[in-house]
Amino acid sequence: MDVNKVILLGRVGTDPELKMFGDPERSMCRISVATGHYNKKTKKTLTTWHNCISWDKIGENVAKYITKGRKVYLEGEIRNNNWKDKDGVQRYGMDIVVRTITMVDSSKDFKEGTDHGPSDADKPDYVKYDGDHELEE
Repeated sequence: MDVNKVILLGRVGTDPELKMFGDPERSMCRISVATGHYNKKTKKTLTTWHNCISWDKIGENVAKYITKGRKVYLEGEIRNNNWKDKDGVQRYGMDIVVRTITMVDSSKDFKEGTDHGPSDADKPDYVKYDGDHELEE
């Protein structure tokens, strides 16, 4: 038996980028999430950036409700990908395919005017998305 599961708790570093493509049309949303690791010797926190993608309804909800600076908990799996860039050079990358994502900071903690970005008064304090369920509060 093999297991490919990723669990992250971190801050969203970019506003979501939603793209629509294909026939039938599908949606894909891309965000980056930062996690930190404290090094006792150097007394510094080292940041790791994770490229995350979410598909269809999950991606649409991420684009609608999650903004740069929000703290999120997500579960997913690692996917390697490769492609040729516009110059024909082979490129490789790794993404986390998001299966569930939850905002874990409250809208009260996420104030407009901070460096985390804007907040909306109608944003729920707790939001969870997964591939099988609609938006829950």
